[in-house]
Amino acid sequence: MRGMFGKLLPFAGLALMAQPALAQGQVPDAIKARVNELVAACAKAGGTLGNMSGQGQFVIPVDLTGDGRVDFLVSEGNFPCNGRPNLFRPDGLGRMQVFAGDGAGGARLLFDERLLAYRVLAGKPSKLQIAR
Repeated sequence: MRGMFGKLLPFAGLALMAQPALAQGQVPDAIKARVNELVAACAKAGGTLGNMSGQGQFVIPVDLTGDGRVDFLVSEGNFPCNGRPNLFRPDGLGRMQVFAGDGAGGARLLFDERLLAYRVLAGKPSKLQIAR
């Protein structure tokens, strides 16, 4: 799986460049592991990793906890798996996870649920609206 993530890393880096810490490669291991799981599931299902053209981000760095640290939203429904576009959205629901950054390079899972939709509202902290 490490090899698969190696192919994804430049792609994920582009999606995450919005935050200076992320531009320096400080993506927590928990997020890297989650992306590796998605890449492996896509490959196992016969799909290939696509690009983000025309699709939403599947890893979104944002401060949702209000502590000034980068948190991460991981949206399986936006994962670009070419050849298997609905792999991560069975029955129209996509799994979404929120990881809280700990300021020391780690992140812990705060929220994990299958959703119809979500959106991130700008602010300090940002807010997350979900539709179940």
